[in-house]
Amino acid sequence: MIVLKDISVKNIGQKENILTNINLNFYPNQFVAIIGKSGVGKTTLLNTLCLNVVITHGCIEYKTFLFDKNTRKKLKNYRKKIGIISQNSTLINEISVFDNLKIYLSNENNLFYKLFNIITKEQKSKIFNVLEQLNILDKVFYKPLDLSGGESQRVEIAKILLKKPEIILADEPTSNLDINNSLLTIKLLKEVATKENSIVLINLHDTKLLNDNFDRVIGIKNRSIMLNKEPKKITKKDLRDLYE
Repeated sequence: MIVLKDISVKNIGQKENILTNINLNFYPNQFVAIIGKSGVGKTTLLNTLCLNVVITHGCIEYKTFLFDKNTRKKLKNYRKKIGIISQNSTLINEISVFDNLKIYLSNENNLFYKLFNIITKEQKSKIFNVLEQLNILDKVFYKPLDLSGGESQRVEIAKILLKKPEIILADEPTSNLDINNSLLTIKLLKEVATKENSIVLINLHDTKLLNDNFDRVIGIKNRSIMLNKEPKKITKKDLRDLYE
């Protein structure tokens, strides 16, 4: 479980807090949507969880880790447990899908393997197995520029499956996708959460994507948590109050 206790944060170099007095708990195998108008702090909440902000008050607890404004010990080890999916592709267009994933995996190995971009036979098999699971094995030697938006996003999810993180943070991963690929992306991430017992948080720009896949929906407004409910309990008034 991740616990945010009375947390207030600001971005590096800024004077004012972006989020104030946030109290939230996130549990393994939990699939959470974060909604709200642009600029309210949805991305900041994700950045808070991976400690890319300045904590001005409160603390974050996760297993043996504790972070507050005075300590960032064991931060590198904590971040190894996190997988991040952004709205912008992180793939290298000049090389194949396989080579993109190979580089990603070699970074997890020792210095020699990392330096020469070498992976083990087991890791090579994992790449093919994950791509087959995502129904894009036939694209393994394609370059990212030759993929559709939905296929590129599935390669990003492949990275997550290969790393098997305990915490997955997805910053508007559906913003550049059509409705069908958006729903597919959400479904795939839900499957990851279930299979790997991960905590998954997804920033959503489109409330139409809220569905039964999500266990909770968190709404941010005026630097605070205004909404924290199961999707089926959210009313039209809740959404109107959040976005007005």
